Amino acid sequence: GVSSDPVPAAPVLPAEPPDVPAAEPERRREEPLRTPDARDVAPDEATAEPAESTSVGLRAPTLRAETPLLDAAFSTLVYHVARFEDAAARLDRAPGSDAARRVLLAAHRVRLATEAFGPYVPAMAAGRLVAALRPLVAALDDALDHDRAAHASAAHASAAHASAAHADARDRALDRARTLLHGGRHRAWGPRARRLLDRLGAQHDAGLLVGDDFPAPPDDLVGEPGDVPVPSRLCHAAASMLWARYEAVRAFEDDLAAPSAATVYHLALAVSGLHFVLGLVALAPSAPVRALAARLDAAEARLAATRAALRTAELTGAAAPPPTDVSDVWADLASAEFRHALADVAAQI
Repeated sequence: GVSSDPVPAAPVLPAEPPDVPAAEPERRREEPLRTPDARDVAPDEATAEPAESTSVGLRAPTLRAETPLLDAAFSTLVYHVARFEDAAARLDRAPGSDAARRVLLAAHRVRLATEAFGPYVPAMAAGRLVAALRPLVAALDDALDHDRAAHASAAHASAAHASAAHADARDRALDRARTLLHGGRHRAWGPRARRLLDRLGAQHDAGLLVGDDFPAPPDDLVGEPGDVPVPSRLCHAAASMLWARYEAVRAFEDDLAAPSAATVYHLALAVSGLHFVLGLVALAPSAPVRALAARLDAAEARLAATRAALRTAELTGAAAPPPTDVSDVWADLASAEFRHALADVAAQI
């Protein structure tokens, strides 16, 4: 579904709580909107259990139709940055596959939150924030891929040596991830994130509806430049956010004839991006929203399973399974019925 899972966070290296603004900065309380689901971003782990609560009292933001875009961006980024920092601190203290999975999911949520509000946050700062996560995500993906390969090899007595080799590769990837957390680039990540949040927070505290980084509207050649209103509330931009993520999914149309594990992973991430934005913008009591969220849950789970099977086959030399699930998922996502369901949700926003 599209219910939120309140998993807050602490800084990347120290264990104490992050110096980020705490919860629910918004001032206006109107029509409720939903926040992201616990699995909205699950590229390889669509069926993973939500991470447990931590000691930090940060709650998922409650976004509403009338929430200013500036406030929505601020509260969403505060939440997901803090969740990432907590997950990274846990990985540093106790490395393992479960901890790696949590950091991977949290990193993708930071990415998706930044992308969702991209037009309304400082572009260069946000870009650097996300780019700094790439080496860590690569190491975590490598660790989880070898973890699955180790378990697959362990199921065959003749492959015990291969299983041990994959376990060693997993541990090396986890060590690489922890080394990255102690590197200068990631020691700067938390302060960089907080500078970005401070910029948004200062505008929020000033009571602005339109932030300093909002794009100017196009000139309609009537009156003076700047006369045309800028979208300022979540309901002004939510439908376009939703359709933009769906268009990113549809872009895979020409690449799925014989998809590789990498292509399936990209598609799974695009679907999770659509699911993430649905969680941000969709009205809570809507049956169409719940139905669409369930379809996206199922699509993510099937793509994740297919990607994992293809990648494990690459690593172990086993026969690759036919990507029939990819064809089935794509047929549903590209169908007129799915588009109409998405349009029904957009029309309710």
